[in-house]
Amino acid sequence: MANINMQQIKFSYSLKNIGLTSKDVYTRSLINKTQSVIQRMRWKAHFFLNQANNDTELARATHRSANTYGLKSKRSAPPVAELRAFEDDVARLIEKFRDVNNEFMKESERDKKTIKSSTNIFVPADKTRNYYEMQPSDDAKLLRENITKSYKHTQEHIATSITEEFKDIVDELKLSNRTDPMAETTAFLTLKDHKPDFKNHNKCHLINPAKSGVGKISKSILDSVNSKIREQTGVNQWRNSSDTIAWFQSIPLKNRKSFISFDIVDFYPSITESLLDQSIDWATQFTAITDSDMPIIKHARKSLPFHDGLTWVKHDSSNAFDVTMGSYDGAEICELVGLFILSKLKDIFGNNIGLYRDDGLVLLERKSGRLSDKARKDPTHAFNELEVNITAQAMCYSL
Repeated sequence: MANINMQQIKFSYSLKNIGLTSKDVYTRSLINKTQSVIQRMRWKAHFFLNQANNDTELARATHRSANTYGLKSKRSAPPVAELRAFEDDVARLIEKFRDVNNEFMKESERDKKTIKSSTNIFVPADKTRNYYEMQPSDDAKLLRENITKSYKHTQEHIATSITEEFKDIVDELKLSNRTDPMAETTAFLTLKDHKPDFKNHNKCHLINPAKSGVGKISKSILDSVNSKIREQTGVNQWRNSSDTIAWFQSIPLKNRKSFISFDIVDFYPSITESLLDQSIDWATQFTAITDSDMPIIKHARKSLPFHDGLTWVKHDSSNAFDVTMGSYDGAEICELVGLFILSKLKDIFGNNIGLYRDDGLVLLERKSGRLSDKARKDPTHAFNELEVNITAQAMCYSL
């Protein structure tokens, strides 16, 4: 893949900060958000005031949760008399608008004007706060290369077929009024600037935002499945950095031990339908995955990147199967497959191995560099059997 000329842009503040805007735009946005809050409060008050008793309400809430998979209703909540005075006060409050002028806002405004006036593209990094400025032609070239690396053109009728299948699923679940079909949203990139030699080899994550609401239902199902597996197997699947740090800090006499650090290469796109099927079959030892769950999970895997007015599908897929960055349940699919992989590696390393997303760590009860390097090959062989590639290195802890 050709190297692209780009310039790193660093901002001295979090881009989650909301910049200044016109009074008109600010007011419309504030009204929309206020309406959203009021709607949620109305629903909460409505069910609270109309419950026959706590037990009945609890049963009703459980029934709703089981049938909607956590998807929110798009219906407007009925007015609640007890909230009327509060809503009137809030309405008067949001009428007020005060101009703010400080150095931070000025800096944010200058950056915004610079970006708007530029004819270049600003591409975000994957795991850092950096942005990279590049010419539109370079961005288009990089995006095209990343798509054609794993995808090929396909017929547009496949998207229609997926939409029809979506309709059948949500109609059967009676959730058509709570979720939406796949929108033909264009794919885009983030840059892996944390990778070694990034300047010479511009590695990217291809983000596919084209997804249907069935992914939210699949996410709800898989969340429950993964939680039960973690509870019953006791494997070290860390869900955040704090879990990983806590495990590491609990290790006694670290200076007498060594570690193997490994990274699963392109974890999302490397998950094949066969590997997912194996993971699901294995998971049924610990929890039920019903016949009605399977079509939901499988449909959520049907994803088509859209780019340059064309529809794309994976080279090795005949049914649009894909685990994409940006899907609603992509993280949960990776967790399920990760649990299956950990079960394989537990036979080799016991409970001295853990996985956080696509990064893993193995604890070895010895510090010999030669023996550690030899042990490094064990997880590599295990992953190769599953047709998943990793990079691994042996290392020692030092104070």
